[in-house]
Amino acid sequence: MIGHVKYFDVRGRYGFIIPDGKRPQDKADVFFHETKFDGGIRGTIEDGTEVEYELIPNIRDQKALFVRATGRRYAPVHELKKGAAHGD
Repeated sequence: MIGHVKYFDVRGRYGFIIPDGKRPQDKADVFFHETKFDGGIRGTIEDGTEVEYELIPNIRDQKALFVRATGRRYAPVHELKKGAAHGD
């Protein structure tokens, strides 16, 4: 799955991903912990960073099992938060 980092808390070592194509009626953003980030996070990761991720199967809340930055350009997070799809 593809999404963008909505927020990353450096002190708490956790963050949230906005799934691409998310609509207001869709489930909540995807939670991830720094330990699930491929190669770890050195310092911080910028809001809007595009990531690929896999969800932990068969749980009610959406949590990432694996997260990897794609290396593609950053998305404008204010647009993502309004529900605009990436690339529109």
